[in-house]
Amino acid sequence: MKLIWPLLSIMFFISCSTEPVLYPNQKFKQVGDAQAQADVDYCMQRSEKFAKDKTFRKVAGGTGVGALAGAAVGGALGVLTGTNVGNALGKGAVVGGVAGGVGSGLSNLGTSKLKQGWVNKCLSDKGYKVMGWD
Repeated sequence: MKLIWPLLSIMFFISCSTEPVLYPNQKFKQVGDAQAQADVDYCMQRSEKFAKDKTFRKVAGGTGVGALAGAAVGGALGVLTGTNVGNALGKGAVVGGVAGGVGSGLSNLGTSKLKQGWVNKCLSDKGYKVMGWD
């Protein structure tokens, strides 16, 4: 359990996205810095909601699968070792659920790429050109 908080902290800091750098094309020059930043903020907020929905579903699924697998392993070990099977099932489910959730969360570190793609498309639809991310 002591390992969970450092892993979650790492996931948080890695998943923090940067901002797009816009090319000063005609659209950018026409609307100016303030409106361009407002459009970036809008697209970033939309991408956050989209990415959170996808990430939550993946982590929840990983947690459920991990809990079932952990309970099965815990129960089997309980039977083999002669310990309390119910207790072993519970402990296995907890450990498996945490491992499944953290594993699914770590596999979603690529979600920032998904968010970047979303923002790039959103800004492109508004007429901007994204040079990269900083």
